[in-house]
Amino acid sequence: MSLNLESCDSLPPDEEPKLKYHRMGNDIQNILLKDAVSCISVHTKFICLGTQWGVIHLLDHEGNTVPISQDGKDKELQAHAIAVNKISVDLNGDYIASCSDDGKVLVYGLYSTDNTHNLSLGRVVKSVALDPYYFKSGSGRRFLSGDNKLTLYEKSFLGRLRSTVLCECEGYVQAIAWQERFIAWASEDYYISGLGPLDDQLVLLGVPKECDSETGKAQRPVLSVADYKDCEFCEVSTDSLNIRGYEEYSCNDYFLEMLIEENRFFIVSPKDIVVASPYDIDDRVNWFTKHDRYEKAITVLEEVGGKNN
Repeated sequence: MSLNLESCDSLPPDEEPKLKYHRMGNDIQNILLKDAVSCISVHTKFICLGTQWGVIHLLDHEGNTVPISQDGKDKELQAHAIAVNKISVDLNGDYIASCSDDGKVLVYGLYSTDNTHNLSLGRVVKSVALDPYYFKSGSGRRFLSGDNKLTLYEKSFLGRLRSTVLCECEGYVQAIAWQERFIAWASEDYYISGLGPLDDQLVLLGVPKECDSETGKAQRPVLSVADYKDCEFCEVSTDSLNIRGYEEYSCNDYFLEMLIEENRFFIVSPKDIVVASPYDIDDRVNWFTKHDRYEKAITVLEEVGGKNN
């Protein structure tokens, strides 16, 4: 399903687009009719979707439902009593972890009941992250939770779970990233909804601070691609996205997830999921042709060894 978008006025109208967009369909549309998205995690094997009603859905990359239970019978997991705040998936796609304001942290095995947990912490939990190698024996089966502190949990002697507070934070820990031996976390980020890499550039999802001057409501979210030069970011392109219901949303209602291997970005709101990906050769040629820039279209074809008549 194609998506209508508007380019920001900061870029010339004849500027070649950097990204293309399509709205995710199939089973995701049925899910959104009765529930709303609260978080997402994208793995190379599947998409893990959390909802306002505390349910976790497993989908393929086209939005089709995938069974989530070990016996293949259940198509959804009632993980929490209220909205799922964050979902984390290990590197192998064997385990998922989730958290919620209901005070629970869940570690769930997609193929095994071993090394799973259902913790009741008795306080709001805003973020969670599995050790990327959680699936490996001898890894310590570690995971992190974030509330007003960052806490590490790991398997200790005789299989008991040991917790260690790594940091006391100002405000809630809203996001955690775990890569190899390094952990990064952030608390209370209000203007940028998400960011990620695109080759040697940076992709940012955000919401304008000012409300629409005519309606007094929120403006459309924007997805920007930027270069990093001379210790500052230089904007390459910015697209204003026509997300369903954007007028009623704030920055904290949007999420950005990505498949780095495929340069695909998932822009998520409570009632919509839009996928962005770079323009390919055909897209570029079509765009230049549509804008009567035929010499540039021929140049693009020649760069990849194409032939022109």
